[in-house]
Amino acid sequence: MIRLKVVVLVIACAHFAASDGNTQQGVKFSYRGPLASAFTPFNNDTARTLNLSVIPKYAEFLASKNVSGVLVAGTYGQGTALSIEERKKLAEAWLSVVGKTKQHLMIHVGGASLRDVKELAAHAESIGVDSLLVRPELNATSTEEITNYLELV
Repeated sequence: MIRLKVVVLVIACAHFAASDGNTQQGVKFSYRGPLASAFTPFNNDTARTLNLSVIPKYAEFLASKNVSGVLVAGTYGQGTALSIEERKKLAEAWLSVVGKTKQHLMIHVGGASLRDVKELAAHAESIGVDSLLVRPELNATSTEEITNYLELV
């Protein structure tokens, strides 16, 4: 299990290592700087609905601390605990703010269902997020399997 985590981390680092502007398979990576894993705000109601109204102030706070990038719906953002529609709304809410704060927006689109992952990735691309974080399926055990999965997305 630890080996899988290391392999995934190595792939992620390889992509971010290309942040000097190098092109890798037709995609230009240009992000540099601290990236915060943002929490997902919820209302204090029985349905635990999203509280998207706090995102502008949260983004401004992070920007004031020189955080130049935001990861949305990752582990701390409880992305996989949200519905597909909630994840899309969350991505859209952050996108509406980061243009003003000049922050890089990375959206986590990983999940158990490849169909859902592809839908979230297509949505993120269509709205113009800066980058994606994709957690490969749980049973991938080699770099080749992880690469094959990411190519499907």
